[in-house]
Order: sequence, then structure tokens, then C-alpha cells
Amino acid sequence: MPSDATKRPHFLLQPSELAEEGAPAEVLLTGADAHHIHRVLRLRPGEEIEVSCQGRTYVVRLTRTSPAAVQGRVVAQVKERREPRARVILAQALLKGEKMEWVIQKGTELGVKGFIALEARRAVVQLAPEKAAQRRERWQRIAREAAQQCGRPLVPFVAGPLPLQQVIESADYAPCLKLLAWEGEEEVPLHRALAGGGPEAGVVVFIGPEGGFTVEEVNAARRAGAQPVSLGPRILRAETAALAAVTAVLYSCGELG
Repeated sequence: MPSDATKRPHFLLQPSELAEEGAPAEVLLTGADAHHIHRVLRLRPGEEIEVSCQGRTYVVRLTRTSPAAVQGRVVAQVKERREPRARVILAQALLKGEKMEWVIQKGTELGVKGFIALEARRAVVQLAPEKAAQRRERWQRIAREAAQQCGRPLVPFVAGPLPLQQVIESADYAPCLKLLAWEGEEEVPLHRALAGGGPEAGVVVFIGPEGGFTVEEVNAARRAGAQPVSLGPRILRAETAALAAVTAVLYSCGELG
């Protein structure tokens, strides 16, 4: 259960919103955040919130509130570590409807560092470049809102949509352990692939679309250095597989429980 301190409402600031570099003395929130504090939470001067910026979280005591602007003074820095040390990235094939948004929201709460939307052969969703940019902006907003809600000081990145092979072969993830969940894998369960814990460079978890990855995609991924793994004998929905896999990885890295 969270302590009293972690029950303070939490907000995220961009570096450009701080009056000075380094640890801020005063904080000013405007727009939707100010409206939420004043109208929804009904907080008044003397009450406290938490504000995160550049990976650090501060306790802020409110000094002035209105629907347009909320001002407060920093009274302490939160020492508790809320951002996972493990770099776990979820590469999720495009899903229908709101499933993709749900995966990003819940993955952020669990501690995923970043999300990559994948183009896969059996993906029902196909996005034109302009539509893809709009979706990516929305997914990034969802990640930010989820990070703010769960008290994370950093917002996960959202990239893509990108072809599966391009992501697996990318130099950005070359040192990472690459695990591809596939229902056709019978020899390597996820727990065995994680027996040594996640490498310091991080883990990239690849999850297919509703119809799963094709054999051709799996073989190409294997040749590129990815390890197909089994999530168990039951067939999971794509969004269930995503959260089950990242939970197991984060637990193996010592980030849960």
C-alpha cells in the first residue's frame, strides 16, 4: 500500500517550465494542471503536491491557487526511487481499437521505459504516415498521463510504427536481450531466457498482433539475434501477452515485488 507521502497528487513539468536550472525553489503550473488542482482536486494554499522534472521529484507546498495558475514552493526532494533501473522496452505490433492505448497505459504503470509500435504481417491495423504521426502523439500523451498518475518522474518514449526487422537490427538496441513471444516456441520458456536476469543494456520484448507473428517473421528475427520464447501453454490475447511478458521481465530484474 502507498504511504501518505505517495498519495500526494503528482504532476510532470518540462524543463522549460522551470524558472531556473537545477533544483527549483518556486513552481508555477498553468493550463490543465492548474485547472485540475483548483477545480477537481480543490487544493488550497498550504496543501502539498509532488512535481517531477528531469527525473527528480519535489514536494511542493501550494502558496497560490486559481483555475488559471497554481504556484508553490519546493519544501523537499523525494528520495524514494520510483523510476526502474532496468531498461525494459516493449515492441508491440499494432493492435485494433483501444488495445494499443491500454497496453501503453498499463505498461507505463508497470515500469516500461519505452514503447515501439511494430508493423507486422498479420497486423489488422495499417497506418498512413500522417495518421501514424497523430496516433504516436496520442500514445505519447497517454504515456505521460499514466506516468503522472503513478508517480514516475520520467515519461516513457513512444516510437514507430516501424518494421519488425528494422527494430531487431537497429544499432540502438544491439546490446539488449531481444525476446520474441511466440506461441510456436516449445523449447525455450520465458523464465529460462531470463534465468540470468536482464542484462544491464536492457531487454526488448517483442509481442505480435492479434494473429501472432508468422513463421517467416520469427525465423528472420531469430537470424537477426532475437530469441523466441514461450509464455506458457495457453494462448493469450496480444494485449495480455504484452503485460504478462513485461511483468515477468521486470520481476526478473528485481523491479517488482
